[in-house]
Amino acid sequence: MQFLTYLRELCAMSLSLQNYHGCLVWVANNGSCRFIVSRTKAAELLTVMKEKALEANDKAVSLL
Repeated sequence: MQFLTYLRELCAMSLSLQNYHGCLVWVANNGSCRFIVSRTKAAELLTVMKEKALEANDKAVSLL
Protein backbone atom coordinates (compact mmCIF):
# COMPACT_ATOMS: atom_id res chain seq x y z
CA MET A 1 0.00 0.00 0.00
CA GLN A 2 2.91 2.35 0.68
CA PHE A 3 4.08 2.03 -2.95
CA LEU A 4 0.59 2.88 -4.22
CA THR A 5 0.55 5.95 -1.97
CA TYR A 6 3.89 6.96 -3.47
CA LEU A 7 2.48 6.59 -6.99
CA ARG A 8 -0.57 8.66 -6.05
CA GLU A 9 1.75 11.45 -4.94
CA LEU A 10 3.50 11.27 -8.29
CA CYS A 11 0.14 11.48 -10.10
CA ALA A 12 0.73 8.60 -12.50
CA MET A 13 -0.66 9.58 -15.88
CA SER A 14 -0.57 6.26 -17.73
CA LEU A 15 -0.64 2.54 -17.17
CA SER A 16 0.33 0.09 -19.89
CA LEU A 17 1.06 -3.58 -20.45
CA GLN A 18 4.48 -3.85 -22.13
CA ASN A 19 6.74 -6.61 -23.42
CA TYR A 20 10.01 -6.47 -21.48
CA HIS A 21 12.55 -9.07 -22.64
CA GLY A 22 9.77 -11.50 -23.53
CA CYS A 23 7.74 -10.95 -20.34
CA LEU A 24 4.56 -8.91 -20.16
CA VAL A 25 4.76 -6.37 -17.34
CA TRP A 26 2.52 -3.54 -16.15
CA VAL A 27 4.27 -0.17 -16.33
CA ALA A 28 3.04 2.98 -14.57
CA ASN A 29 4.40 6.17 -16.12
CA ASN A 30 4.04 9.70 -14.75
CA GLY A 31 5.92 11.43 -17.54
CA SER A 32 9.28 11.49 -15.82
CA CYS A 33 9.50 8.10 -14.07
CA ARG A 34 8.50 4.56 -15.05
CA PHE A 35 7.61 1.91 -12.49
CA ILE A 36 7.06 -1.81 -13.09
CA VAL A 37 4.06 -2.82 -10.97
CA SER A 38 2.29 -6.09 -10.21
CA ARG A 39 -1.11 -6.91 -11.69
CA THR A 40 -2.70 -6.21 -8.29
CA LYS A 41 -0.99 -2.82 -7.97
CA ALA A 42 -1.94 -2.01 -11.57
CA ALA A 43 -5.61 -2.70 -10.76
CA GLU A 44 -5.38 -0.50 -7.65
CA LEU A 45 -3.69 2.26 -9.61
CA LEU A 46 -6.32 2.08 -12.35
CA THR A 47 -9.03 2.51 -9.72
CA VAL A 48 -7.26 5.59 -8.35
CA MET A 49 -6.84 7.01 -11.86
CA LYS A 50 -10.55 6.50 -12.57
CA GLU A 51 -11.50 8.26 -9.33
CA LYS A 52 -9.25 11.22 -10.15
CA ALA A 53 -10.71 11.42 -13.66
CA LEU A 54 -14.26 11.45 -12.28
CA GLU A 55 -13.33 14.17 -9.76
CA ALA A 56 -11.75 16.27 -12.51
CA ASN A 57 -14.81 15.79 -14.70
CA ASP A 58 -17.18 16.79 -11.89
CA LYS A 59 -15.10 19.89 -11.20
CA ALA A 60 -15.08 20.85 -14.89
CA VAL A 61 -18.86 20.41 -15.13
CA SER A 62 -19.41 22.54 -12.02
CA LEU A 63 -17.41 25.36 -13.60
CA LEU A 64 -19.70 25.52 -16.65
